[in-house]
Amino acid sequence: PLSSSPASRGDLLSPLASPPQRISDSFSSVLGDAYHIIARPKVPINHSNKKAYFVALSEAWFVWDPVGLAAIKSALRADGKSDQDIEAMMYYNRAFFRARCMRLVPPPSILYWRVRAVYELFGLRVDSESPLPLFSVEAWRRANNVLRDILAGLASDPPGVSFHTQQLDAKGEPAVDKYGIALLHCCRGTNMVENPHKGIRASFHGWKVGVRLGDAVLREFRHRHTHAVSEVRRHGFPVLGHFNTWLVDALQVHVQLNHGVLLYPAWSNASDFMPTPERFGTVALHSPELADAIANIQLDAQPKLTPDQQSLCKSMGTALPLLPVHGEEENKLFQRLVLAQPGAVDFDAMARSGASTWTARTARASRRVAAQPACTRWRVKCCTCLGAAAGSQRPDSPSPARRRWSAAAAAAAAAAAAADD
Repeated sequence: PLSSSPASRGDLLSPLASPPQRISDSFSSVLGDAYHIIARPKVPINHSNKKAYFVALSEAWFVWDPVGLAAIKSALRADGKSDQDIEAMMYYNRAFFRARCMRLVPPPSILYWRVRAVYELFGLRVDSESPLPLFSVEAWRRANNVLRDILAGLASDPPGVSFHTQQLDAKGEPAVDKYGIALLHCCRGTNMVENPHKGIRASFHGWKVGVRLGDAVLREFRHRHTHAVSEVRRHGFPVLGHFNTWLVDALQVHVQLNHGVLLYPAWSNASDFMPTPERFGTVALHSPELADAIANIQLDAQPKLTPDQQSLCKSMGTALPLLPVHGEEENKLFQRLVLAQPGAVDFDAMARSGASTWTARTARASRRVAAQPACTRWRVKCCTCLGAAAGSQRPDSPSPARRRWSAAAAAAAAAAAAADD
């Protein structure tokens, strides 16, 4: 049992920031995961108030659908459970209700006060076996940050958006429990994104692979994962036992032409849709202005590239591969370009305009490419350094984000060739 006496609550006032005078409801299409936000204020694992705190915070964060919750309670009463038994289930077996009843995260104007009340009520409660309160100084700081994110609309469900669908049984039919209540699946949070991580790791088995093989493995994984999830989540989707969907497309077309019926009514033939400009795998991330500068590159001699480098050129639409910064010379160049920027660093502008810094050197290198094969690698790297270095403010960082900017190599080469002419 929880006591509200000063001894159980501590002698300190709540360290929460003063509440706003007025809260306007704002919503975001990019939301924080409810589980991770709730768990941000860390509490002692053996604290006597931990269980009650998290149950109360969950009740404050989520609002049960009243109609669905009433139907579940009626079914449990008909099964012989008392109201006390049902309340105990909601405290100790919340997963039972989550799988059967939709929940909503209310707007900021409601959610803020509900969550703040829980923090105020439990944060200062002292453990039954120690003088430690539930919230430490760091936990109070994080609780204030949670309330700030709530006010920013980063926790509430957007209006008109439902995160619940009905589960399917082994036969692909809508699943219900023994009470006849629909079993629900909730896609709120990051679980739907995190689930494929294990599959991706297993696909590579720790192998070091190149760009082309990596793209091929991920392409196959996406295809199989999408098909497998469709079998579980899409009502009427056929369970085929294989992933050769193009064969099913062909079979569907032939059956329809010969017999005038759809073999799989819930199947969508890929051939029925026009191709889209979407790209997957290794894609170009540089700006259109930088792409135009790259397109105007004229190379007097094409360096010898590896198959992976050729694949990068094809994916990025560049004459030279987009490579990360490498070596002392390129890192020093990056540092000089950053320091030369007035005010905030505009990496895109630096990549496009910094070519003049290396005009003379790249011109000399371009004249020696054919005669001195040893310079080929230097020229490729020198040409790419302007853009690649601009991808990160840490020259020694191996971040892949820098790769997109190495395309300025091409701009440097074009400027060098123009100056030489």
